[in-house]
Amino acid sequence: LRATTRDLQEEVAERVRQAESLRRREAELKTAQRIAALGSWEWDVWADRIHWSEELYRIYELSPEAFVPTPESVRNLVHPDDRAAVDAALKKTVGEGVPLILDHRIVLPNGAVKTVHQTGFAMRDKRGAAMLLHGTTQDVTERVKLEAAFRESEARLAAIMKHVPDAVITADERGVIDSFNAAAQEIFGHAESDAVGQNVRIL
Repeated sequence: LRATTRDLQEEVAERVRQAESLRRREAELKTAQRIAALGSWEWDVWADRIHWSEELYRIYELSPEAFVPTPESVRNLVHPDDRAAVDAALKKTVGEGVPLILDHRIVLPNGAVKTVHQTGFAMRDKRGAAMLLHGTTQDVTERVKLEAAFRESEARLAAIMKHVPDAVITADERGVIDSFNAAAQEIFGHAESDAVGQNVRIL
């Protein structure tokens, strides 16, 4: 009887340890998702149910008590101009097994717009039909803004380089020419296509 009681106590203690370890892992996962602004989701295709992680609600600025994620309600959060692209990508993932990888915009409850990066894949049954879709959604709004600002800056610089009356030449640390404006072509007698990639010694 003592041995049985001791075995039972040890089993209970082990179950408590396992439960505590699981709680720690879940807390670590939530922290990691929050730091990365990365939420996870699961779509049960057969039951037509969607589960969102806590961070995903934060990204969409929605409350779990006020919003129930369904295929229709989630689609309504996609920016109207991006819905066709999202529909097409999901159709390929469900129907053809193509991994889901795309950026698209979402509209928040206050009307503000964010850009998210979606990834996902389908788990299939023995017949090849999609059963579950697992994926992640990351808020990449700031990255997209920075990329747009960089492209705008590059365009302004290119316009200046094209119209400035002085020769403007840029080269890397090895002396290899990166850019060669119109004035430089006229002054040095080299076409831009011939100069770029060459060492400045050709001048």
